[in-house]
Formats: sequence, C-alpha cells, structure tokens
Amino acid sequence: MLPTRYKIEHKTETILLRCEQWFGCYFSALLVAFILLFVAAIYVTPSIAPKELGRGYAALSINPFDFNEHNNLRLRILTPLLAHYLGLRGKLYIIFPLIIALFFLTTVYFFLRKRLLPLESLYTTMLICFSSPILFLLHYQGYVDVTSYLIILLIIIYIKKVYVWIPFMALLLLNHESNLFIVPSLLFMHYLSVSDKTKATVYIITGTILALIPFYFFRSYISELSPVEYNFKMYISQIKENIKVVLPYCGVGIFYAFKLFWLFPALAIFLYWKEKNKQQLLLFLLILLGALGQLVVASDTSRLLGLAFLLILFSAFKIKETYGTALFTKWSFYLILVNFLIPQFYVGQSVMIPFYPLPVLLVLKYCFGIET
Repeated sequence: MLPTRYKIEHKTETILLRCEQWFGCYFSALLVAFILLFVAAIYVTPSIAPKELGRGYAALSINPFDFNEHNNLRLRILTPLLAHYLGLRGKLYIIFPLIIALFFLTTVYFFLRKRLLPLESLYTTMLICFSSPILFLLHYQGYVDVTSYLIILLIIIYIKKVYVWIPFMALLLLNHESNLFIVPSLLFMHYLSVSDKTKATVYIITGTILALIPFYFFRSYISELSPVEYNFKMYISQIKENIKVVLPYCGVGIFYAFKLFWLFPALAIFLYWKEKNKQQLLLFLLILLGALGQLVVASDTSRLLGLAFLLILFSAFKIKETYGTALFTKWSFYLILVNFLIPQFYVGQSVMIPFYPLPVLLVLKYCFGIET
C-alpha cells in the first residue's frame, strides 16, 4: 500500500492534468490561483475594509486627479487609477487588489508550468501564496504591492521583448517608487537573456531612460500641484532614524517574509556556488539586495521583503533540475506542511503583529469574547 503522501500527490497531479486537458492551461492556472487564495484567506483572516495605507489608496481611487483633496500616496497612482476606471472605487476598491492577487498567482502558476510539472508548479505557487506577498495583502487590505509583483513577473516573461518590458517597467515605477530597487536585477536578466551583449547594453540604457521619463515628469507635475509627504526628500532625511528602528527586528522580519521557504533560495545559492556560476549568484544577489535595500528608507520589514519572491521561483527551477521530481515534490510537501504550523506575523518597525487564522479568530471572538 502506497504512503498517504504519494496517494495525495498522484491524485492531485491527475486532477491538474485533466483540468489542463479539459479547460486549457490558462483556465487551470486561474482555478489553482482561486483555490490557493481561498485557503490563504482561511490561514490569515482577511480584512473586510482597507487598512492603514490601504485607506489612502481607496480614497485616491474615488477621484485620482482631485488635487483639492490632500493624499500622501498620490505619486503611487497606477493601482488606484486602474481601480477607478474599472468602477472599483472607495469601499469597493479592496476588490481590485484581490483581483490582481488572483491574476498574479495565475501568472505564477502559468509561468512555472513552462518548465515544471503540474504538481511541482502547484507546490511552488503555494510557496508564494502562503508567504508575505499574499498574506500581507489579505490582512492589510488595499496595499498596491501585489500589482508590482504581477508587473515584475510580466517583465520577466517578456524579458527578451524590449518593446514589451520597457512599458511595463514604466508602469512598475508609477505603481510604487520602491520598485526602483528591483530594476537593476530586471535589467541584468535582460542582459543574460540576449546573446548580443552590446545590443543588450544599448537596450538597457535606452529602456531605463524611457521608463524613467514618465516617472520623473509625473512626480514633478504632482509635486507642483499637490505636494506629498512620501517623497525622496523625506526618505533621505529619515535614513538614519529608519535604520535604528528597523535593526532590532530586522532578522525576524526577514524570516517572516517567507519563513521556512527561505530554504529554497539558500539551497539554490549553495548549488550555484558549488558550480561557480557567477552570473546566477550575481542575479540572486541583486534580487536580494533590491528587497533589502528598501529597509534603508522604509520599515515594513516582512512586507518589503516580499519583493524577493523571484528568488523562490528561480530556486524552484534549480532544485528541480538538480534533484529531480521525486525529491523536489517530497521536500516541498513537507516544507509547506511544517511551514503552516509556524504562526504568521507581520514584522515592521519594532512590532510583531499576529495574523490569526479564520477559525482561531472566530473561536476567540464568539467563544471567549476576545477581539483580535
């Protein structure tokens, strides 16, 4: 008799393959994303209204160009603007980041399926779904980070097509200025993907300039009409104080971005180091430094480290390539299982805020009268 894990995995793989045969890879990826997002909403209870900065984005979605109303998030225009034109304004705004999260997970699974088997793709998508990039969004509804993650992934998918990734990069910068930190790694990926390195260098320089033009002029225009607090001058002025705030909880904050799933990048880095693969090591370093670099000017540690999600995806490719399907799925299965047992926290500034699973929250509220 086969062990339970093998039965579960065999049945899951069969279901995924049948879905692809019946509905195609696109719809199958959407279905996987929907189920995983639903499970994530049980794992960490989602908010039913925008929270913290999410309220500012929701307000911006009502009328993005009403300069009579002061809004410090006005420079991060892309997500509220898209929500506005789709009619998801004000109280309805929180639906839009959830839709983007659904498409992000769909794109993750579809991207993985180009190189991995269905079960391998499912497990790797779970590594992203049950980590900070999605869990933070559910608890703190309304943040725009997941739009950035989707655009970053689309840039990678079309990394060889200059006429595609340049507009996407311009949109990425209009979504949040912190995405500047991930741009070097994206440009390096384009460099690696093109055989003609001279042409790649020209495209990188040209593409960067073109992507920065709308970013620069939009910020200049808004700063003239409706100055905001969250600008480069403020970030630079608070670097020293921000580092002092972040340092005490920096280690635990980094851990809680992906918890045990950090083992995937750690193993991949070890494998590339053994191979002396300097290009991939440099790419991993650029991605990691891009995520960590944000901590110089901002203090939402576990949230900001979500920008390193690419390390999880690229690590999955390397580990599968090195150890094969059997070990990859075995390690992933147990890693995900154990990771669920570690309580989820948001770590930022000098605080740790627990994300209660929905069943726990309901028991605490209705059986013990404890509001979480």
